[in-house]
Amino acid sequence: MTDIVFDIGGTNMRVARIASNGTLEDIVARPTPQTKEDGLKQLKSLCHTQAGGKPIEYIAGGLAGILEHGSGVLLRSPNLSKWEGVSLEEELRKEFGASVKVANDTALGALGEARRGAGQGYEIVAYLAVGTGVGGARVVRGSIDETAFGFEPGHQIIQYETGESLENLVGGRSVQKKMGMAPGSITDPVVWEAVAKTFAVGVVNTIVHWSPHVVVLGGSMVTDGNGISVAMVQEEVTRLLHAFPRVPEIKRADIGGSSVLLGAVEYLS
Repeated sequence: MTDIVFDIGGTNMRVARIASNGTLEDIVARPTPQTKEDGLKQLKSLCHTQAGGKPIEYIAGGLAGILEHGSGVLLRSPNLSKWEGVSLEEELRKEFGASVKVANDTALGALGEARRGAGQGYEIVAYLAVGTGVGGARVVRGSIDETAFGFEPGHQIIQYETGESLENLVGGRSVQKKMGMAPGSITDPVVWEAVAKTFAVGVVNTIVHWSPHVVVLGGSMVTDGNGISVAMVQEEVTRLLHAFPRVPEIKRADIGGSSVLLGAVEYLS
């Protein structure tokens, strides 16, 4: 028997096996197909490949968007709109006869960082990830906090006049559209300073709503090469936050690109 975990974001899909010691084996990454039909075909194929002919006992993973409680149906996903209506739990259960658990990808990233990364040792962890879009979740005492529809801090309105959200202003897809180049290719420190200061406004809002002991910042726009400076965000948050007697620690994600996959491992425990 073998166990499989996956991470389906707006840009990439990754699938891995769980080793006997709880680490990840043979992580395979592919661009995320834009339709659910192609996506399901690719995900099933990668799971079969990872299993290597062995039966799969457990599958767990994250998907970018809001999932319906109980059924696991994807209700809404700005970056995977053509996947809406799919139930990965049902599809994978039918394909492999395995026990399947699916959650929002950033919620699993938060769980991974809270249990295995920068959030270890803190009772209330706020996690914000900036990648293709902006996501986040709160983990309380090692468990993803309860919600009615999930966490969507990236959709908080930052610009009242235009209705622009945090994701509209600092998400990777939006930055690329405004700058005409991929975020990883942007080297101008003035650009990244502006992005960090805008992101800090969203971090302050998240702190006053969630009141965490630590804020962990992850996602490719924070952890990969050129990008948002955690130190700059910390400085700006300290300047802006006046509601509480002290500012919670703000830390860079430790496990970065593996946070969703490791969160999926923890989700099965």
